[in-house]
Amino acid sequence: MITPPQTETAEKYATAVGGGRSKTMESRHIRGINKIAPQVGSKTFLLGKWSENQEVPDPYRKSREAFEHVYKLLDQFTDDWLKYL
Repeated sequence: MITPPQTETAEKYATAVGGGRSKTMESRHIRGINKIAPQVGSKTFLLGKWSENQEVPDPYRKSREAFEHVYKLLDQFTDDWLKYL
């Protein structure tokens, strides 16, 4: 679990991340970012936003098929984002 940094560090993080839109794989990642730097919350989205807000499952310690499924999702979701950037 990420521990919230000091305010000054959070401001640096917000500036770095807040320069553009951040994409996350899971909703819990958005919640974590909002805890660290709430000022960038409005610029943080699920990678699967344009596909009914689908999350990307973590394939860690899963089968090769799980990794291939995640790869396909990442490919699809990044293509979906290109239409809006």
